[in-house]
Amino acid sequence: EATQWARARASKRHEMPIDARAAAALVERLGCDLGRIDSELGKLAAAAAAAGAGQIEIEHVSELVGKTREEEVWAIQSRLLGGPEEALSAVRDALGAWRQPPVMVMYACVDLLRKVHGAAKLASQGTPPQQISKSLKLWGDSQRAVMGAARSIKPDDAAAALRRVIGLDRDAKSGTIRPELAPELAAMEFARLLGR
Repeated sequence: EATQWARARASKRHEMPIDARAAAALVERLGCDLGRIDSELGKLAAAAAAAGAGQIEIEHVSELVGKTREEEVWAIQSRLLGGPEEALSAVRDALGAWRQPPVMVMYACVDLLRKVHGAAKLASQGTPPQQISKSLKLWGDSQRAVMGAARSIKPDDAAAALRRVIGLDRDAKSGTIRPELAPELAAMEFARLLGR
């Protein structure tokens, strides 16, 4: 309903139609708060008009409507599996530019390792990829990244890495190490696990 409302509102109030995919992406990012949607539609309509576009496209939404803080922290998960430089860059982006608290970044790291361990264990037992994805609730980029990693590692190695990252999280929360250092050390655990 919010998507339909956004499409009607863009055309009527802001005199700039919005593509159906763009409207869906807008609602996905903002939720169903019509006031927020209307405010963003005004900004998007002005940008589309300035660019000479005939309608608001999904690219406008991607570029101009910021992700929520929750989306940003989960976005690092596929990057954590991309090699040491990419993993370290992901946690530094989350801690710096995105201003995520270290505890949230560590939660994303632990959650990802839990998924990788589960996928590796199920794959080693011959479970079909679709069933693994369903049982671990994997989708999109996360599904591809986790399944790719799971095929190349041993379940015992993933379990050991998970224990080490949980230990880092515990140490950060107890004050044994600086909280902002724990995510960087966790990123290196991903690199070690993947042999990169």
